[in-house]
Amino acid sequence: MKYDDGVLTLHQSDISHYVTCPEQFRVVNHIGPGAQFDDEPTIRVETDAATIGTCLHAAIERELSGKPFSSLAAAQKWATDWIGETVSGFMSNGIVYRTESYGDDPAKAVGAVCNLVESWFVSEERAYWLQRDPASFLIENYFNIPFVKRTGDRLVREIRLAGTADIIDIAENRVVDWKSSGREYRRWEKQRWAHQPTVYTYAAASMGYILPDGDGLYRFDYRIFIRRASTAEAQSVSVFRGNGQWSWLTMLVNNIADQIESNSEMWPLRDDHALCGPKWCPVWDSCKGMFVGEDWA
Repeated sequence: MKYDDGVLTLHQSDISHYVTCPEQFRVVNHIGPGAQFDDEPTIRVETDAATIGTCLHAAIERELSGKPFSSLAAAQKWATDWIGETVSGFMSNGIVYRTESYGDDPAKAVGAVCNLVESWFVSEERAYWLQRDPASFLIENYFNIPFVKRTGDRLVREIRLAGTADIIDIAENRVVDWKSSGREYRRWEKQRWAHQPTVYTYAAASMGYILPDGDGLYRFDYRIFIRRASTAEAQSVSVFRGNGQWSWLTMLVNNIADQIESNSEMWPLRDDHALCGPKWCPVWDSCKGMFVGEDWA
């Protein structure tokens, strides 16, 4: 998230963060009443599972940008070096690195990323993209586009959407995003609640890269590599977005802006989800953790 001279720029992760817990969003971003922001940097937390997923993304991006690995061993060596340098960078820059998924033994995280890279390397998904004409898709496409102009006497006068799409597949008229996960995705959950497809399809459509289908909808494809799966192939999940979801997003981001403009010293609290706990919440000790211990469950 970025706020500068009346312009609020949101990523899909910011929107998801706000929906998960508005008060955590406020504290992490150092937002004070009346759109006042502390000079302190945003509290940044990285997890081992998310870092492993980012490493897989980086390996895929490298290959599809014209630098394919010569062998599986070369791909795994590159990924091992990448994750080591990245975690060292977290520590050097004061970024909180949580190891709840794989524990304190670095070898477990390295083993997990090597397994994911192997899944990618031997998959039909990789073979498909490497044989595609590179001119038919855009890889790691960054966008920062206007979304809402707010009228009247507003502190937040404009809301923009920013992010980076893994693939905008111009030839197949879709946005594609790779994920790694401990379990298969349930399509209905992503179709109903996920914010990333809403943001990314709006961006791709507004830039003229994708067109609506016969029902006026835009396609977003998840490709999910399952950790510890019995098959190397990625799970495929397609969801669709259109004017209805984009209009709801407009209301939601306006709600975020209203909260930022408000004089509230505390925003709404939520503790009804899995991420509300000492393992995942960076402000747990100053919130629910003041009242219950780590064995609160």
